[in-house]
Amino acid sequence: SVENGVTPVSSSQHPFWCIPEPAIHYAYPKFIAVGESTPIVVYGNFHPGIIFECRFEGRIPSVTPARHMIDSSSLECISPAYSSPQSISLEIIGLVETVLLNVIDPVRVEATIPAVIFSGSDSIIIKGNNFIPGGMICSVR
Repeated sequence: SVENGVTPVSSSQHPFWCIPEPAIHYAYPKFIAVGESTPIVVYGNFHPGIIFECRFEGRIPSVTPARHMIDSSSLECISPAYSSPQSISLEIIGLVETVLLNVIDPVRVEATIPAVIFSGSDSIIIKGNNFIPGGMICSVR
């Protein structure tokens, strides 16, 4: 049986548990817009009893709180705003892994076609610039 995401592995009379080693699986989104502070959700194995710190390019962001543990498999880090496009590293202190992210020029939406969406419509064309092929998800509200 599994209790709180931990599988008991003892065959003796005294049960014990093995917890997955802390690790990063991936982060989303992988893109940060120039001039914006962005929440980045890091997915992996995180233990509630261990304090993790997010560092972008070796610096702890001045945003408070700079990190928020969502649950044992996700941690939210708030990136600082960057002034130009570049590749940056996100390091989770408490782990030995880093994640590479890209700071990009902001996406500019100039038009959506159709401008009004009716029930049953199945496609929308979004015109603008700075889109990243295969790297963006659009949502309609």
